[in-house]
Order: sequence, then C-alpha cells, then structure tokens
Amino acid sequence: MKNTIFLYSDIIEAINMQSILIIIICVMAILAVGIVVMRTSLKAKVKDLSETLSSIPSYSKCYGGISAGIPADLENSFKEEIISATQEETFIDHYAPHIQEAQLL
Repeated sequence: MKNTIFLYSDIIEAINMQSILIIIICVMAILAVGIVVMRTSLKAKVKDLSETLSSIPSYSKCYGGISAGIPADLENSFKEEIISATQEETFIDHYAPHIQEAQLL
C-alpha cells in the first residue's frame, strides 16, 4: 500500500512539472509574439515619420524648398549672421511638432 501512495504522488509531481513547463513555454511564446508585434508597429511608425520628415518645407526660403535636415537648414538659413532670440524661437517652432512626434516613438 505504501508503494502505491508514493507511486501516485510521483505521478502527480511529474504531471505538475509538465504543466509548469508547458505554462512557461506558453508565456514565453506569448511574449515573443508581443515583441514581434511591437517591433512591426514601431517600424511602420518610423517609416511614416521618415516620410513626413523628408517632406518638411525648409525654414530657409532660399534653399530649394525641401529641408536637407535640421543642421543643414540651420547652417544655410543663418549663414554668417548672428541669430537673435526671436529667430531662434521661430526656427525651433518650425520643427517642434515633428520633433515631438519623434520623441513619442
């Protein structure tokens, strides 16, 4: 009779260990799928933002109309000039919505 009790408890332990292993594998699979979905979503958002940024009009009117990037636009807009606080604020405000959108990613 004692051997039978130990045998049943061993079987129950083995089933419990299998259940725990299956649960761990399922949780890991769900996490992996979640990570893949998040990465895919972020890649799509980055692509949209890149397209938006590439079509931003340039701050400087004389540089061809399309921005070549913030540093290039800054350099070309204020070549050999001293930048006033108002000009600085206007320049920053020109790009602020796009920078905020990028920071939200």
